[in-house]
Amino acid sequence: MDVSVLGPVRVHGSRGLVALPQQRVRAVLTSLAAQPRHVVSADEIAADVWGAHAPRGAATTVRSYVARLRRALVPHLDGLPVSDVVVTRDGGYLLQVEDGQLDWCRFVTGIDEGTRLLGSGDAPSAALVLHRALQEWRGVPFIEIAGSSRGAALTAWLQELRLTALQVEGEGLLQGEDYARHVPRLAALVVEYPLQERLWEQLVISLTRSGRRAEALMAFRQAREALRLGLRVEPGSRLTAAYTAARNGGGVSVLDGDWDRRGTGVERRRDNRRRTPAAPTAT
Repeated sequence: MDVSVLGPVRVHGSRGLVALPQQRVRAVLTSLAAQPRHVVSADEIAADVWGAHAPRGAATTVRSYVARLRRALVPHLDGLPVSDVVVTRDGGYLLQVEDGQLDWCRFVTGIDEGTRLLGSGDAPSAALVLHRALQEWRGVPFIEIAGSSRGAALTAWLQELRLTALQVEGEGLLQGEDYARHVPRLAALVVEYPLQERLWEQLVISLTRSGRRAEALMAFRQAREALRLGLRVEPGSRLTAAYTAARNGGGVSVLDGDWDRRGTGVERRRDNRRRTPAAPTAT
């Protein structure tokens, strides 16, 4: 069985896609998938499913949703007792699956591995691993429990991880020298993340090295305008260096130290994360 929560929840079993038509049944599964192999109390599940508006007797209602979830899973388990997969224990429930059966765990593991490979100087392998991890992403993560505080925290954490992975993947791709192929990817990303200076820098570099200097200069002007309007800051040193190289027709070095974080929001997100409960990690 494979459970996907990086987007609307989806379960693949031995007979294909499992039908989970009821939103709150999907929310119960999502709540359990957030902490695989750990007991989640009925009260915690209720808080995930209903947010701050859990009804009276929510724990009893959760029990009925768990029963419906089990009935949906039974045909897809090849005879494995469903009570061994969705386990009742200590007044709560746990989802007995391995990290490899959960898309968000594979995603986190892939980002960690790709970042490590890039740090060791193996840029091609890093880009490949990160690309594979990013393929897990189908949309807003944990969307079935987005109205709960835990769902919101998980979503923010995973979205920040995705942004980090996209930027680190870009570093690896830039070392592959197939710059023209990466331009469409980067052009789409700066639309999605217009205030992320590092992505603009990668776009300017890729355009310059593809012989598209005029477009590189235009991209820099667009970046500067976005940063001025959105954050009221000027481009940082690395983006400015990429612009200078584009203007002069010269090369740009990459990975010579960390990128300039002024105006990117990275430090602000770090500060915010210190004030929120730590998100679970893949185990």
